[in-house]
Amino acid sequence: MTTANAAEQLALLATDYTLLRRRVDTLAEKVDKTSQDLADLPALTKQVQALAEQLNADQPDKHRLWDWAVMDRAQAEQAWQALTAWVDQVLAGLYRLIAPDQPNGSADGLARLGLSEDTEATKSKRALVPSCWAQHPDVVAELSWAAQLWLQTYRTGAAGPGRAAADWHDRYLPGLLVRINQSSTTAGCQTFGHSDPPAPADPSPERAAAITADLNRRAPGLPDRSTAGR
Repeated sequence: MTTANAAEQLALLATDYTLLRRRVDTLAEKVDKTSQDLADLPALTKQVQALAEQLNADQPDKHRLWDWAVMDRAQAEQAWQALTAWVDQVLAGLYRLIAPDQPNGSADGLARLGLSEDTEATKSKRALVPSCWAQHPDVVAELSWAAQLWLQTYRTGAAGPGRAAADWHDRYLPGLLVRINQSSTTAGCQTFGHSDPPAPADPSPERAAAITADLNRRAPGLPDRSTAGR
């Protein structure tokens, strides 16, 4: 091999080395970037979780059942708006299940519902929800779950539309109407006019004594490990 050929080969090798070095450097940069991204992943995950929690706080879960016993004013206001809209548009407007008025128990009042004073005819009347439903907390609770199930089925499809719709009409709605008309605090309102539900009874001393006696005869539980050693 001549000196010229050797020099040419060395030049080619130098060029190849330079190109290879650049590729190695580029690959190293990508590896470093990937490593940094992986190192940042836990922090990014926490940020996403925080954003999701904030979003849930700003837009409460529509599928969560309304718990009227613990709602604050803002939550109750939103729930009332949704419930009354559903009652007006769906239960009254679509199904015609809200009594048009509150009869006073007289023959004229019963006639407005197509009833008579005859006991058997009264028993066979179509079950409706009295228009005073909002004044009865137990009926509000009943209508709340019925409204949420209906809305999930027809407006979101979250509950499996076909089967859920059949269950709502065939199982849940009839049971709801039976309870409202036979065992709720509105049981007599549709026929005889609105009557305020009884006030909640004060907890009796006997109940507190019974709870204390029950606790006293039980074996002590295991210590809470989450607080042990603190």
